[in-house]
Amino acid sequence: MISISGVLNINKPAGVTSSEYMNYIKNKFKIKKIGYAGTIDKFAEGVLPLLLNKATRLAQWIDLSKKVYMAKIKLGIETDTNDITGEVINEDKNFKLDIAELLITLQKFIGEQEQIPPIFSAKKIKGKRASDLVREGKEVKLKPNLITIYNIEVESVQEKENIIELKISCSKGTFIRAFARDLGMRLGTYGTVIELIRIKNGIFEIKDSIDKDVIEKVSDISELNIISMSDALSYYPKLHLISSYKNIIFNGKFLNKFYFHNYEDIKKEGIYRVVDSENRLLALIELSKDNKFKYLRVFK
Repeated sequence: MISISGVLNINKPAGVTSSEYMNYIKNKFKIKKIGYAGTIDKFAEGVLPLLLNKATRLAQWIDLSKKVYMAKIKLGIETDTNDITGEVINEDKNFKLDIAELLITLQKFIGEQEQIPPIFSAKKIKGKRASDLVREGKEVKLKPNLITIYNIEVESVQEKENIIELKISCSKGTFIRAFARDLGMRLGTYGTVIELIRIKNGIFEIKDSIDKDVIEKVSDISELNIISMSDALSYYPKLHLISSYKNIIFNGKFLNKFYFHNYEDIKKEGIYRVVDSENRLLALIELSKDNKFKYLRVFK
């Protein structure tokens, strides 16, 4: 079993679930423990960070608060899943795209808002997925999520086909399928996602991701770009531990700021990374308002 720890920035291909692709990689490289940060729809492709071994313990501190998608949306048509894989339940053959109206309407989506998730989703109701309940023939009503759409850019427009391609920057918890549905409604018609690519998930970008063909060719996981646990949390300030104090960290004993080479960088409360001379993550700690350190995670 491979025991190396870190994060793989994977470009998940369309047509497989996040879990299916994760398990494929786990079995191929014989990884002992694996998880992923930020699921992505089966029909979509794009950035999927995989957490290897000890890195699975970082899941709650991986910052995935901002995501960016390239979405191709067809207006005038509605499916039960709000994407191209579903069954068509409504079609507006009289709809004609008005670009000026589209641009005005898109601007109204910018900002904080409530969004009702698609009923075909992994959202859980009393422990069961909403999509499973729908398939069982049960009525599903989901509560709205509070989300933020930061920016929308129009990449291309196919007027005759009523197809638009958008670049959408949004918060965690935003469903692009729900956005397409709601956009259609505001334009007096329907909307369905026909193509979706997640190009950014927190600090992880598609330009740096590992494609399926690369994974298929490689037999040893060490040939892939494994992001260190420390670098995966690069948004937290870094403290360099004086090597003679390692056992204090590993035994969870009281921390003094003078145990760190760069103690002058400790300027405010919050989370800090503790690393050794080789940038290996030793611990995540939090400084309180009263200047006391609390251990969040320790990595021996």
